This record gives sequence, structure tokens and C-alpha cells, in this order.
Amino acid sequence: MTGLAASVLAGFGARAWERRDAESDFRMQASGDVDGLRGVLERTIEHMHSVIGLYESSEEVLPTEFASFVGRALERYPAIRSFGWVDVRPSEVERFAVGIIEGQSDEVDATDTELDTVRTEVLDRSLEQRALALSRPLTGPGQQVLAALPFLRAGSGGLVTVRLDVPRLVEAASAQTRLFVTDGGSGTPLAGTADDAALFQRNILVGDRSWTVVCSPRVPLRTATWRPWAVFVAGALVSLLLAQSVVVTTSRARITKLVAEQEVELEQTNRSVEEGLEERVRIEEERRRLELQLRQVIDLVPHMIFAVDDEGRMLLVNKAAAVAFGSTVQGLTGKVELDAAGPREWRDRSRAAERDVVERSRPQLIPVDTFVDADGKSHLLHTVRIPYRASVDGRPAVLCVAVDITERVQAEGVNSAYKRALSCLARGEGLDRVLTSLLESAEELVPGMVGSVLLLDETGIHLRHAAAPSLPAEYNAAVDGLAVGPGVGSCGAAAYEGRRVIVEDIDIHPNWASYRELAHSANLRACWSHPIFSSAGSVLGTLALYYREPRSPDAFELELIGELARLAGVAIDRYRAVEELSPG
Repeated sequence: MTGLAASVLAGFGARAWERRDAESDFRMQASGDVDGLRGVLERTIEHMHSVIGLYESSEEVLPTEFASFVGRALERYPAIRSFGWVDVRPSEVERFAVGIIEGQSDEVDATDTELDTVRTEVLDRSLEQRALALSRPLTGPGQQVLAALPFLRAGSGGLVTVRLDVPRLVEAASAQTRLFVTDGGSGTPLAGTADDAALFQRNILVGDRSWTVVCSPRVPLRTATWRPWAVFVAGALVSLLLAQSVVVTTSRARITKLVAEQEVELEQTNRSVEEGLEERVRIEEERRRLELQLRQVIDLVPHMIFAVDDEGRMLLVNKAAAVAFGSTVQGLTGKVELDAAGPREWRDRSRAAERDVVERSRPQLIPVDTFVDADGKSHLLHTVRIPYRASVDGRPAVLCVAVDITERVQAEGVNSAYKRALSCLARGEGLDRVLTSLLESAEELVPGMVGSVLLLDETGIHLRHAAAPSLPAEYNAAVDGLAVGPGVGSCGAAAYEGRRVIVEDIDIHPNWASYRELAHSANLRACWSHPIFSSAGSVLGTLALYYREPRSPDAFELELIGELARLAGVAIDRYRAVEELSPG
């Protein structure tokens, strides 16, 4: 009787042992499924950061570019029902303005009022916390939530939003068990249904909300029915040998204790792994935040900043450099400098300078370097190149900072012309020498330009040659004695009308119809003329700037011709005043 009872007890013990084994295996699967769900959420957050990067590196993102950028994520992850960009406005009435929404808009039974309320709540929380925020569940069978991630910088801001279909999110996690997900704050079901057979539960943090994940078996846990019977038979046999039964019982107790200890160790290991993953996520988010701060800082600098490795590949480009090269930050990053946009001659010089900096491993300063931007405008740059080691692979690299000093050099040139003219006057040199000095200074300041001064004679009707150091003598002789009048070239019209006359293309301007062949003989294609006024306001003559190709003046050239005409007027007034005071 005692042996039979022991056999029965042993059979039930074997069955309970199999049950514990099955439950232990199930918990391991459930833990892996919860980790898989967390991984899908982390990839969704990475896509939101990618959208922020798109807006961060572009002046303006069009709806078509936005659709193309998020299209692959929408196709690859069905759980992401839509991507959106929301602008932040200073108005308290309409603080948020939906910029772009891309993706599916179905399966949302929430009313417009509820959807707007939920969206406003989550956007406010996200901006307040400056971090990812998650909404409460939306009404309807779709079991969907809204997530928002802020992006803030000086002068503008916005948020990236996604609408998550939680059941599809669970499906994307490739769960081996049945998952029942509820909102930790409200207890509202988000995915799956409750099951009395649940054997595993864990809370996961999603933004500023907690989700409770309950796992239950997809099919009932199976136990081998033959084992209890085998134990019963074995127990009946072992009951004949009491000593052996005691040994078996003791061994079973030891094994049970060992398994329990191993389960405790496994649970501790799982907790350590989870804590390690959370720390990695925190470190990665901090790295991204610092990268965004660096990008904002260098893009605020108005000077050209870029870095290249020892093979000439662009590692870093700010917006000022991208605009100068006629491209974008995204379009230049990763490209070889010699293949990038911009003037080839300057790129060749820049590449040679970078090789020299790498080889010598010391900074290089170029006080003045000529650069022509993508619009064809010439600039003078003060350039510094500094060697360093790239943080990714440790390869030699060069940081280049180029400051545009064009305006400063131009201002110094105008000041130098003014001083040279005053020096000529102080030495008592003739008026023709003073005017020639003034024009020579201007021609040095603007390469390719030639200047001319014509003065009205005593009748006030004809213009006489006064100075033109770079024009052919034949041309100067032909315009000497030119009668003023409307439509008479550039100088005749400027002297007659008392205003500046800009002719951008001599070949097509009606004022030059009678003088076009003369201009061709001197290889002249553009002429800008400014009247020279006396201190009393009367017209003394004209100062003209000629170019050998059609062109219109920029702001500096307009200022330059006006300043030259003013200086010429001062010189002429002083020269004539001295003549009047001279005896005889």
C-alpha cells in the first residue's frame, strides 16, 4: 500500500515538474516577444529622428520630398499608419499647424474633436518635456495612438508625429506568444484580448507612458501523458526496493531546488540585460542631441566651414559653404571635394592646400584667396586650414574656415583711391593727373573694368575728354566733343538728364545705336555713366565705367561709381578754385 501511494505521488510529481518546465520555456519566449515589441518601437523612434534630420538639413521640405522620404518606412512597417510634421506657432489660439501628413488615414473612428484634443494634448506634453510623448488610445476598433517628438531651434520649431496601429505593431514584433497590451495609465486595451491563461507580465516605458504587456500561450501547454504512468510503474517497482525509492526522491528534490535557483539567476540576468539596453538607448539619444546642437551652431555661422579627409571626401559642410558651392548640406556630405559643385580652379587650389596641411601636420593661413560662387559672383576669402583626426576612423582630416572679406577689401580700396587723389591734389599736380589716378585706383579694385571722365566745355553742350588711362586713343578722340542730349550713349544722356544711366548691353540698348561700331572697335559691351556734380549742384561732366562683357552692377559697384563721381567733383571744384585765384 505504501509503495502504491508512493507511485501515485511520484506520478503527480512528474506531471507537475513537466508543467513547470513548460511554463519556464514559455516565460523565456514571452520575454523575447516583449523585447521584440520594444525593438519595433525603438525603430519607429529612429524613423522620427530621421524625419527631423530631413527638416534640419534643408531650407524647405516640399510635400513630394516628405512623401518620398517617409514612403519606405510606411511600406516596410504597416504599424506606422501615418507620418506628420506639425509647425509650432506663437499664437495661443492656433498654436499648432499641421504642415504635412503622409500615410493611411483609415481605421480611425475618433471624432474630429477628439482627434484634435488628443493631438493637442500629446503635442503640448512633448514640447513641455522636450522628449517623445504618447497619447492615450483613440476611440474605435483600430486601437491606435499618436506619438510626437519635438524639434526646437532658434527662430523655428516643430514636431514629428506618427499614428501607430498597436495591433499591427504587435504583429510586426513576430510574437511567438499571444500578447495583450493595455495602456498603463487608463487600463484601456491597445492590442489583443485578455486571457485567463496568462503566465507572464511586464511593463514597458513608451515615451512618457507605460504599457502593460501580458503574455499567454497561443495553444495550451502540453505535457507528455506517458510520463506519469511511467513514473507510476517505476514507483511500483521501486517500492519493492525502499532504499532506492528514498534515493530517487532525494535526487528529485535536489534537482527541483537547482532548477529554482537557475530560474532566479535567469530572471536576474534578464533584468540586467534590460537595464543595459535602456542605458544604451539613453546614451544614443544623448549623442543625437549633441549632434543636433553642433549642426545648429555651425549652420548659424555665416562663414564657409567644411572638413575633408585625406582622400578629399567631405566629412562636414555647413549651410554657408553649401550655398556658396550651389548645393545642399546633404548633397555635399560624403562627396569627393573635386567632384562637388563650385569653381574647378579654386577646388584644385584648395585640394593642394589640404594635402600640404596633412603632410606637414600644421595649420595653413591664406590671407586673401579669390573664390567665384555658384552665381558667378567673385569673393575674396581669408582662409584657415587646421589638421585633425576624424573621430570615426582616426584618419587624417582638415577643417577649413573661410571668411568673406570682400566688402572689407573693397572699402579699403575706395579709401586708398581717395587718399591717392588727395595726395595728387596736395602736390599740386594737374587735374588730368588727379582724375587719371582716381580711375587707375578703381581699375585695380575691379579687375576687367576701364574708366573714363568727360567734362563739359564752357558752352555746357559738349563733353571733352579729360582722363581715360585704359581706353584706346582712337576711342577717346572719337568721343571728344560729344554733344549731350537724351538718348546719346551713356555719358551724353547722363550729363543731359543729370542722373545715372546704366547700359547693361551696348549691342541692344537704343542709346548706343549710333555708336555701336565705335564701341565694338574698343571691345566694349557695357557702360555705366554717373554725372559729376559741383558743390553748387551743377553738372560738371560724367564718370563712366566700361566692361568688355554685358553685365549689370551689383550694390558695391553702384556705390563705387557714385563715390568716384563725388571725388572727381571735389577735385574739379578745387582745381578750378585754384585757377581762379592764380594771377593772370
